[in-house]
Amino acid sequence: MKKTDKEPDVVYIQPIRIEKILTQIGETLLHLSKENNDRHFFTDNYKDWKDKKTKYTNRSVDKEDKQMNKEQDIDKICRDIIQVSLFDRILETDEEGVTNNLPKLHFPFYMRQFLRGKDMDLYNISSFKTFEYYDMVKRKK
Repeated sequence: MKKTDKEPDVVYIQPIRIEKILTQIGETLLHLSKENNDRHFFTDNYKDWKDKKTKYTNRSVDKEDKQMNKEQDIDKICRDIIQVSLFDRILETDEEGVTNNLPKLHFPFYMRQFLRGKDMDLYNISSFKTFEYYDMVKRKK
């Protein structure tokens, strides 16, 4: 049997060591946590991530596009982990952008206006920096 048509070149995706991906996730988590306050993460990550993706870049064989896709996916994973840490779930929004999966009368900590009976604005709180500070204080004792 003779081949008349040239068969397409098939490329098999090489797996990456899980340790390497976990290291990248750890570095990204640290960067995102240090650079942003809690309010920054109160968004629908899936919608934001989906807006960044295009059919062209998703299916591209260009090395830079593949690297960008991997970095965006790792960023989304990290944002999801941070949301579970801050809000006890991965947030979802409806068509109007209103969060629709928080339990009734449950709000993020940064929306709290009083702390231990004192009027306090926590709008710009960074839980990561707060925990980091308390850990430093504990080490000094």
